[in-house]
Amino acid sequence: NWWNIQGGANHATLLERMATPPSNSKPGAARGGAAPADLRKFQRGVLFGSLGVFTLVAGFAATMPFNQARRDQLGCGPKCIGSLTSASSLLRLIGAVVIGRLSDTIG
Repeated sequence: NWWNIQGGANHATLLERMATPPSNSKPGAARGGAAPADLRKFQRGVLFGSLGVFTLVAGFAATMPFNQARRDQLGCGPKCIGSLTSASSLLRLIGAVVIGRLSDTIG
């Protein structure tokens, strides 16, 4: 077992190590030496990232039925369907790059 190779640590000692902060940490610092401000920044980033992914998936789910209806109106063959799907994916990729750059610039 991997824990026997690493000095015979058992479940209780691993939990004890996780519960106690490192001896060189500042008061109020999170585990691993991250300051609370860094932790809040990280949590904010996770929140905005999650909202961004949710918005992307919700937008895709909301527009997909209309894309199919529009293809039916145009009388698209296989090449037309492929080009519309590719154009949609390409525009989504370009938009993601632009939004990502804006996010990095603005914060």
